Amino acid sequence: MKPKIEYDAAADAAYIRFSQEPVLETEEVSAGIMLDYDRDGRIVALEVLDARAHLPPATLEDAAENLLKRIAPVENEVSRRSASQHTR
Repeated sequence: MKPKIEYDAAADAAYIRFSQEPVLETEEVSAGIMLDYDRDGRIVALEVLDARAHLPPATLEDAAENLLKRIAPVENEVSRRSASQHTR
């Protein structure tokens, strides 16, 4: 799996997922840096708080843009459902 980066600008937190395996345990390895492990002890994700201080801005901007692209279709579907309910 290609690493997947998500960024929450309001929380200034980034989540980098390396595997689709479920997270069994999380360990804070440094202030604001957490590693998620699967049942075999392999790292499946990395969470970075205060992300702007730790990650390049371009990485965060790309992650935020990708998140918006995924949210937009859901918002459009909800809007269509609401509109169809009001016309009944």
